[in-house]
Amino acid sequence: MSILRAKYEQLAPHGAYLTDVVVLAQAWKKAHTAIRRHNWYADVLELDCSTIDLERQLAQWAKAVSSTTFAPIPMMLVPAPKNARWDFPPCRPTNTPVDLNTLWDVDLSSVLDADADDFEAWTIAEDVSGQRVQKIRPLAHLSIRDQTLATAVMLCLADAVESAQGDPSERNGLKAQMQGIFSYGNRLHCRWDQTTRPRPRAFFGWGNSRTYSQYFQDYRVFLARPRGVFAELAGRLNGTRELFVISLDIKSFFDGIERQALVAQLKALYSKFVEDFGLHEALRADDDFWSTTERIFNWEWRPDDRHLAPDVMDEDKPLPMGLPQGLIASGFLANAYMVEFDRRMSSAIDGDVAQGGIVVRDYCRYVDDIRLVVEARREENATDIAAEVQSTVAEVLQAHCNAIGATIPLVLNEDKTTAKPYSSISKENNVSALMELHQQGISGTFDTDSLIQATGGLDGLLWLSEQLEDQHSHKSSPLELANIAVANTDVREDTVKRFAATRIAWALRMRLAMTDTEDTPVTDLAINGSVSTGAALNHEFEATARKLIKCWANNPALALLLRVGLDLFPHPRLLGPVLEALESKLYSRAKEDGRTTRQEVLVAEYVSADLLRAGATETGHREDAAYPDSADISRYRQQLAAFARRVLLERGDRSPWYLKQQAMLYLAVVGDHSVATTQVEGSKNYWMLHQALLYSPCKENDFETALPFMLVGQQLVPAPERFAAWLIESLRATKSPDIAERCVLAVATN
Repeated sequence: MSILRAKYEQLAPHGAYLTDVVVLAQAWKKAHTAIRRHNWYADVLELDCSTIDLERQLAQWAKAVSSTTFAPIPMMLVPAPKNARWDFPPCRPTNTPVDLNTLWDVDLSSVLDADADDFEAWTIAEDVSGQRVQKIRPLAHLSIRDQTLATAVMLCLADAVESAQGDPSERNGLKAQMQGIFSYGNRLHCRWDQTTRPRPRAFFGWGNSRTYSQYFQDYRVFLARPRGVFAELAGRLNGTRELFVISLDIKSFFDGIERQALVAQLKALYSKFVEDFGLHEALRADDDFWSTTERIFNWEWRPDDRHLAPDVMDEDKPLPMGLPQGLIASGFLANAYMVEFDRRMSSAIDGDVAQGGIVVRDYCRYVDDIRLVVEARREENATDIAAEVQSTVAEVLQAHCNAIGATIPLVLNEDKTTAKPYSSISKENNVSALMELHQQGISGTFDTDSLIQATGGLDGLLWLSEQLEDQHSHKSSPLELANIAVANTDVREDTVKRFAATRIAWALRMRLAMTDTEDTPVTDLAINGSVSTGAALNHEFEATARKLIKCWANNPALALLLRVGLDLFPHPRLLGPVLEALESKLYSRAKEDGRTTRQEVLVAEYVSADLLRAGATETGHREDAAYPDSADISRYRQQLAAFARRVLLERGDRSPWYLKQQAMLYLAVVGDHSVATTQVEGSKNYWMLHQALLYSPCKENDFETALPFMLVGQQLVPAPERFAAWLIESLRATKSPDIAERCVLAVATN
C-alpha cells in the first residue's frame, strides 16, 4: 500500500496545489538546493533564514498567492559578465620626453592620477575589428518565496512538458529524430515509461531534491548527435554531395520569451497531454491554476535598477521582461515555449531549403543553441549554405512566434552562425569524447597512479582550451602551412575549462588523501632525496591554482575557475594579485563616463561579490586534510576581510547592494563586527545578522524578526549559554503570548 495520499500521487495544474503546503515544501526544497549549487548569485542569508519556521512561512506564502492582489517582490538586477577576452596591455613608457609643443596634447588628469594607468593595466582585449566589447548578462535575483511559487508551477506541469519533448537519453541521432526528440538542454530528471502510447511518458520525481539532469550528461548527447548522423549518412552520398553542420544561436533567448504567449503554450501542451494519454477527467487543468500562474509570472524590475539598462542591454533597450535569468524554473519554461518550434523544424527534415538543393537531414537544440545537419552539393560555399539555412530557420522562428501569439519575435544572432563540412568536422579535436573518457576515468575505482594520469590529462585539456580561446590563432598568410594545425573543437572553450577545473581539483584532493606526505618518492622529483611527496604535492596544488586563476584573468566570466583555484590553495600570495586587479577597477579615479569603462567596473563588482560569497561558504571550509600544508587559510581570510571592510567603508554608496551583502556576510562568518555599528544601505538583514552575533538586546516588537538571524548565527558561531541567556531575556521582554509561543517552537524545531 502506498504511503502517499491519492491527491499527491500525480500532480495536476489545479489552483489548490499552488496553495498546498506539501507541494510548496517540495518546491522550496528544489529551489533552495538549485540556488545554492547552481545560481550565479545567491542570497545565502535569505536561504538560511527561510529554513527557520518553514511551515509557517509556507502557509503565509500560500495565503498571499491565493489573493487576487498578489504580486511578486520586485526583481533585483545583478549584472554579470558574459564571455570576453581580457589581457594585460604593455605599460606606457614613463621616460618619454615632453616638450612645449606636445604638452598641450597631454591629458593632465591622467598624469596626476596614477590610478588611471592602473585601470587600463587589465582590460578587455580588442577583437578582430579593433573594438573592446564586454557584454553583460542581466541576472535577476528573486526572493525565495517567488522562486518557490514558480517552481510549484513547474511541478504541476513537469510530466506534460517533458513527455512532449521525449526521452533525451536516446544516443542514436536518427532514432531520436524518428521519436521526435530534438531538445536537450535544461531537461528535468525524469523516469520514463517506454510502453505508453502514442509516445513514451515522463514521470518527474517532484518529491525528491533533484530537478534538472546533469549538465554534462545531456550536453555530450547533444554534441554527439551531428557526428552520429554524419556517420549514418556519409556512406549513402554520391561523390557530388557533402554533409554540413550548421550552428545557429537565438539572440537574447530568455529575454525574448513573452510570458502571455508562454502561459498559452503551457495550456495547450497540458491539454494535449491529457488527450494523448487518456488521463482521468479529474486531472484536467482548472482556471484557478492559470490565473494564479499569471500572477506568479508577473515579475517586475526594481525601479532603482532601471538606470543600469544602458550598460547592460544592447541598442538602448530597457531591462528585459521575458523569463528572468536566475529563476530556477526558467529553463523548463523556455523549453515549453519552444516545443512547437521544434516540431515545425522536424517537419523541415528531408525538405529542400529554398529549392536550392540544400536538404535538411537533422535538427536538434540545446536551449538557444541550434544544430542542423544539411546535405548540399560539394562545390557549394559553406558560407552561402549557412546564409540559406539561417534565412529558412529565421522564417520558421517567426512563424512559430506568430502562431503562439507572441508580439516579441525571437531572432537569430547572425554573428554566431557557422557552417562546417563533414570533412572538417571529422578532423576536429573530438574534445567531447575526451571529456567523457576523463569522466569515466575518475568515476570508477582508482589508485594514486591513475589519479596522477587523470590530473595530467585534465591539465592538458585545460591548456588546450586556452589555445582555443586565442582569437589570433588563425594567421593571414598566402601559405597554407601557416594554418596547417589550427586549434578547433566540438566543445566551447569555457565549457572545457569549467569541466577540467572542477575535476582537477577533485583529483588532487583525492591524491592528497591517499598520499603519505612524509614519504620521499623514488622519482626524478626527489633530488638527493630532499623533496618529499608532500612538498611535491604542495607545489602541484599551488601551480594548478595559479593556472586556474590565470584562465579566469583572461576571461572574468569564468568566476568558477577563480573560486576553484583559491579553494585549492588558499594563500595570500595568490589572493593578493587578484584583489590588486579588482581594486584597480573598484577604486580607480579614472572617469566612468564611458560605457566600456562602466562595464569593466560592473565586472569587477560582480567578481568581488562572488569571491566574498565563496569566502563565506566555500573557500577554506573543507576539512584540514583537504588542503596542502603550505596553504595559509588564516592569513587568506584576514586579507579578504580587509578587502570587505574597504568595500563597505571606503567605497560606500558606490558599491552595489549585492557586493555590500556579500561583504557583510563574509565579515560575519569570520567574526569581524567592526562594521556593525552603522547600518549599511541595502543590507539590513546582514546588519541584523551582525547584531545577532553580538547578542544585542532586541525590542519587544523585534523579537520574532531577530530570532531567525540569531539561529543562523548559532550555526556560524555556536554559543549555547549566551544564546540561552539572550532568549530568556527576550522572552521576558515580550508581552505577546502568541509571539513567545511561536518563537519557542521555532527554537525547539531548529
